[in-house]
Amino acid sequence: MQVSSSSNGSNVIPKDLLELYKRCYQIGKNSVAAKCNACHRVSTLATRLDCKISFCDSARHLLEHIRSHPSHRKYYSFKLNRLVKCCKSSCKLTDIKDLLACHFCFDKAFDKFYDMYNATLKAAGISIITGFVCCEDHFAWYGSHLSQRFFMLHIIFYCELNY
Repeated sequence: MQVSSSSNGSNVIPKDLLELYKRCYQIGKNSVAAKCNACHRVSTLATRLDCKISFCDSARHLLEHIRSHPSHRKYYSFKLNRLVKCCKSSCKLTDIKDLLACHFCFDKAFDKFYDMYNATLKAAGISIITGFVCCEDHFAWYGSHLSQRFFMLHIIFYCELNY
């Protein structure tokens, strides 16, 4: 993985974030063997990076784990195939408690890309959702470029509302 940079150095990816990206890449390579630690399902998984335990979110195991272990704040999402973090690649914010999402854009993506027949989100929807998750600083920029009214929502609360 290469570190991108610009003339002013604002796009340089910090070394500790690069290490997280490398760990996530390795987790992604081993995704075939991943299963929920609670029920052994193999879909809608997320892995806690510090202890490498995976939980599914379809049976609320992930949400229960987050609630019972509030210090566990860095996750790799198998559905998104990436580290759950601010959408700006050089931003170091990986704490799920501090991530925000645009409620309007999430709803729009789900309305357009959710497959009612299979009860799944289409790949195109998953790929654009990663751009909706931001830290507070980058969310302010995102919101200023959104033509319609938007709502800041902590990502963790958005997950709770949809269960």
